[in-house]
Amino acid sequence: MKRFIVPLSILILSVTTISCTDKKKEFRKMLAKECIETGDKQFSDSKVKAYFHQYCECSSEKMSEQISREEFTKMKEEGNDAALQAKIMPIVQPCLDEMEKKMNAGK
Repeated sequence: MKRFIVPLSILILSVTTISCTDKKKEFRKMLAKECIETGDKQFSDSKVKAYFHQYCECSSEKMSEQISREEFTKMKEEGNDAALQAKIMPIVQPCLDEMEKKMNAGK
């Protein structure tokens, strides 16, 4: 019986790890999609849209690594935009800086 406990434990740990990875991936995709949709409505210039899409991919990647979907949803539901922005800005700032650099170089 002991021979099966270790492999079973490894299997459960693997499934849990995959599940967490999938959750992060889905959260990242959701963030990127919402960001891109917002940018597409806000910007008409195709170059700006392209830079913004890159920003969305970058920021969603960074956010999904540092904030859980549950934490993000809770902060949005509480309607505390200032707290949400204070949490997110340091995370996405490198992405904003990169987008600004690319936009200034493209002028």
